[in-house]
Amino acid sequence: MIKNERKLAVRCELCQINDVDGIIFLNEIIVGLIRERQREHTLFFEVRLVNTSERLNQDDADAEAAPEVGRSPWRDPRYLAFSIFAAVFAIQFVVLNIGIPLWVAHDTTAPEYLVSIMFIVNTVLVIALQVPLSRGTHDLRRAGNVTAVAGVLMALGCVLYGASAGIPVLGAVVLLIAASVLHALSEVLSQAGAWGLSYELADARRPGAYQGMYSMAFALASMVGPLIITWTAITLGLFGWFLLIGPQRSTAASIKRSAAATEAQVAQAPGGGCSVQYVPSGGTGSQAHPHQVA
Repeated sequence: MIKNERKLAVRCELCQINDVDGIIFLNEIIVGLIRERQREHTLFFEVRLVNTSERLNQDDADAEAAPEVGRSPWRDPRYLAFSIFAAVFAIQFVVLNIGIPLWVAHDTTAPEYLVSIMFIVNTVLVIALQVPLSRGTHDLRRAGNVTAVAGVLMALGCVLYGASAGIPVLGAVVLLIAASVLHALSEVLSQAGAWGLSYELADARRPGAYQGMYSMAFALASMVGPLIITWTAITLGLFGWFLLIGPQRSTAASIKRSAAATEAQVAQAPGGGCSVQYVPSGGTGSQAHPHQVA
């Protein structure tokens, strides 16, 4: 009996020892897992810290390497003046779309369907001639010259338009068709020169802003053009057509002078005769629009 009690006591002690060992072993596993998790968190935050530091360094490098912001077109007097001149000359489109139909229908003896024929003549000539007549207008001097020629052609067209009033049908038809041909040639040349200059005179660092100003000036001309045509040609007849000649010729000549002045500035820059940098009028900066001098 005593031996059995002794065996039972020894077995209980062994169980207690095994339980303690199991608890210790379990604690060691838990502690190991906790430490492993801590190491993972520590490594994670160290990696995040390194990535953040690298990103900040990269941002600083990008900021240092960022290109200089160009001059606003509103602070470029030369481009601002060019946009105004181009807008005044763009009234020719209002002459074609609004002035001519009213003039033919109310002030000439020509049949009204002649307006459609004149539009067809204009469309065919523009499609056929816009590519060949636009060649070389990336050059400042050529762009200015073709714009000046466009001013002369538009002036002659206005004279023929005005002279078509109060004459027999055949004479009116001949003058109106001839005027529409001159008008179409003026349109092609003026737009070729104006588009070329709108890019060549712009600061290459802000092409969107400069083209936005150019387009806005064109839109303003489309807004006020109908009033101008109505007050001049439609109301005053031949005298009103002559009034339109002045702004058309003067703005075309002013665009030519602006192009010539810019060409001279480019030629006088260091390295004239080769690729140089053009800084807009009144502007400064290390980057500018390159132009190849012919």
